[in-house]
Amino acid sequence: MERDFKGIWIPKEIWLSQSLTTQEKLFLVEIDSLDNNGGCYAMNEHFSNFFKLSKNRCSEVIKSLETKGFIKINYIKEGKQIIKRVINVINKQRLLSEDNEDPLRDTEDPLRHVDRPPSENLVESNTVSNNTVSNIYSKTNEPNKSLSNEKKKIPYQQIVDKYNEICVSLPKVQKLTDKRKKFIRVLYNSNFINKDIERIYQIFELAEKSDFLSGRNGKWLACNFDWLIKSDNPVKILEGTYANRAKPQSKQKKKPVSGFINYEQTDGKQYEIFQKKLDLKDLLELGKITPAEYLKKIQELESQEE
Repeated sequence: MERDFKGIWIPKEIWLSQSLTTQEKLFLVEIDSLDNNGGCYAMNEHFSNFFKLSKNRCSEVIKSLETKGFIKINYIKEGKQIIKRVINVINKQRLLSEDNEDPLRDTEDPLRHVDRPPSENLVESNTVSNNTVSNIYSKTNEPNKSLSNEKKKIPYQQIVDKYNEICVSLPKVQKLTDKRKKFIRVLYNSNFINKDIERIYQIFELAEKSDFLSGRNGKWLACNFDWLIKSDNPVKILEGTYANRAKPQSKQKKKPVSGFINYEQTDGKQYEIFQKKLDLKDLLELGKITPAEYLKKIQELESQEE
């Protein structure tokens, strides 16, 4: 793109502005250098090649400058199609007065508050429209206080303290790290917990009662706070996957009742026959009768029982 200039001069009103990020200042002076009284006609492709950023990121920075009131953007259309974009720098003298009114204004890139990576890291897509970028900035320039308050309300330390109190069989949490905060936040806002801290306490109680998770049965000794709060583990614990199982009661074998006792509870004749059988067994063991004689006499005694 051709332009008649010998360099870039950055007015102090821009350079000292508390309202602009460094990247926005560079964009603003580049737009000003391309403004030949009729405005800057450069498209995002020019800024992308010049600053080595994606077209999406360039569009966001330019839209931010418009939102902050430093430039004005007009679109020339043929029907519904945009054929040209004209950018005009608004009176730069008003920048200094703005800075005096709000000298401590946050100068960080407002896009950093959006839950997605900066556009210089995004794969470029033709489906991203100006309306999409505009919506991003309208949300960005008005900090999401509800989201911020929601994060502040998550009782990180309270949850950790309760774990240390309940799970006495497991390793104590010594430090509340950012990684642990992330897992707590995901768990706390999950559908099955739904910000109910008592449900989290229930997870800790079930873990402590479990012989497996507490390590009391010696089968697994790796359970800790991090394991309890991440992935699908909380769901499994609440579903009773690791609950103790009642051991099946073994059937007690009935002790055989001595024949002596049985016969003592019957009439005298049965007892007498039983005693004779015992005598025959003794004679057999002593060798005083043969096995054949023993069987014959036993059959005779049994016939008397019928």
